[in-house]
Amino acid sequence: MLGVTTLLRTDCVRAVGGYDETLAYEDWDLWLRLAERYEFHFHYEIHAKYRRIPTSLSSTLARACASDQTWSDVRILEKFVRSPRLDPGERARTALRMAKRALRLAGHADARAVPAMARAVRAFARAGSQPS
Repeated sequence: MLGVTTLLRTDCVRAVGGYDETLAYEDWDLWLRLAERYEFHFHYEIHAKYRRIPTSLSSTLARACASDQTWSDVRILEKFVRSPRLDPGERARTALRMAKRALRLAGHADARAVPAMARAVRAFARAGSQPS
């Protein structure tokens, strides 16, 4: 889990394009883009507590929007699979994660499952064709 007391430089967030508000949740995507450009430093002391209960907003939204979150996973992984830092094996594993998310969409009877699987197949094909 990411820290709840994270400090970020505004210029760094702007440099990577900020939050992608078209996603069901934006944090994971932002963290991946920041990690490609910047070094992170961690402070291991506890400075806050996080409480999650079945009626909390994050819990109820997660249940209500499972398909949207899964579709966002596909889109985030599609961005990440293009990272120049990934070797072909990591690209292939990321593409397989995309395919698993596509199957999850199919389980929700979501029409986006087919485009999600197509994106995963394309990413997997590209993973094998890129030099290490």
